[in-house]
Amino acid sequence: MSLANFFVIVAVDGGNGIAKEGEIPWHSSSDSKFFKETTTGRGKNAVIMGRVTYESIPPDFRPLPNRSCIIISRLWKQEDHHGIIVCSSLIDALFAAGVNKNYEEVFVIGGEQIYKECIRDFMYLCKKIYVTKFKMNYECDQFFPFDSVKDYGYFQAEQRTRDFIRYFFSVDVHHDEYQYLNALREILEKGENKMDRTGTGTTSLFGDIRMKFDISERIPIITTKKVKFENIIKELLFFISGKTDTKILESQGVDIWKGNTSKSFLESCKLEYDEGVAGPIYPFQWRHWGANYQGDNVDYSGSGIDQLSMIIENIKEDPHSRRHILSAWNVSDLHKMVLLPCHVVAQFNVSSDRRYLDCLLYQRSGDFFLGIPYNITSYCMLTYMIAHLTGLKPRNFFHVVGDAHIYANHVSQVNKQLSRSPRPFPKLTFRGGSKIKTIDDFKFDNFIVEGYTSWDFIGGNMAV
Repeated sequence: MSLANFFVIVAVDGGNGIAKEGEIPWHSSSDSKFFKETTTGRGKNAVIMGRVTYESIPPDFRPLPNRSCIIISRLWKQEDHHGIIVCSSLIDALFAAGVNKNYEEVFVIGGEQIYKECIRDFMYLCKKIYVTKFKMNYECDQFFPFDSVKDYGYFQAEQRTRDFIRYFFSVDVHHDEYQYLNALREILEKGENKMDRTGTGTTSLFGDIRMKFDISERIPIITTKKVKFENIIKELLFFISGKTDTKILESQGVDIWKGNTSKSFLESCKLEYDEGVAGPIYPFQWRHWGANYQGDNVDYSGSGIDQLSMIIENIKEDPHSRRHILSAWNVSDLHKMVLLPCHVVAQFNVSSDRRYLDCLLYQRSGDFFLGIPYNITSYCMLTYMIAHLTGLKPRNFFHVVGDAHIYANHVSQVNKQLSRSPRPFPKLTFRGGSKIKTIDDFKFDNFIVEGYTSWDFIGGNMAV
């Protein structure tokens, strides 16, 4: 199951207008013929359009012959409209077209809001854009966002007449989530079968995985399966707190550390901690590096090196330093940890114009089905937080993984996930941002994640 790949076809006037008072203001037999021949093909195509666009078609020609019409409307109900497919949103329309494997080609044909959403969120699914541009300006009141689309692809061909110019764009836009999906596929195809400390067994690929995410406008939260980003926020805030009692997370409904801090697991590690205590893991190293860890009940205020606060201040004072490093791999404390750090070192970089902040994460070991989606989002959120505190804008997140692996009991789930196509990443903003002055001011309610839509959840047991 996947979202359909599609073509965009549009005719615009000299001012990029597409309609006036709900109707096409020009009459061009040449353009009508081109539209009909292109969208009909061999009679096994689908056209996606908004309700108003559909209603603008003369009744005698509705639905469009020899094409399946998929209409986007929040008002119409399927049972009231036979002969067409009714969907409540563009993403539902693309899903409906994707599920129907009999369609040879799918076209998005308008109107204005559908075009805008298509270009804003789904260009990675677009194969080609057909633009017929009339020379005359018809004083339209609806427009095609031509300026937003002209940089998305490369010019392929051109047809000129007395009345119009016809452009063909081959689109070259990629969704960043494909990097993650391609990595999953590469691990399965090229990885070596290995046993591991958990006894589960993995398919493992070493040193070949490097991903780069553009986080300037959207934050990567994997969409080909549902990710509980609320849990990621809570875990990140737990790391920032400096605390090491994972029952703090359990009280918030987050059990991801429960297996590694159970009484039996602690005994197997020969660690004499109370159940739930993880030892000097990420929170302790981030906020109290070098302090003598004596359990979770000790007040470590002012003890050790507060790496996180130091990085934030150094970015403000010496932005182009190459030493904005956050490390969790403290060799002297490894024997006290319930789980050795997987995400080991993060390095932050400020752009030459002092406007943007990047983050590069090196991860020594990555569970690509369960863990990596959390790690990607967590460090991107951390980058957003540091950018907010330093007056910068987040730009890029780089992720390098040493041992990238898929556990043997996750292979069927991974194959299911690989059958899905990504959906748009959401946006992250901070509620009450003007009141957030230090890293410790961030609270769960400050995080606003908007526009996250994903495929269904795919479960999998964590290897302990």
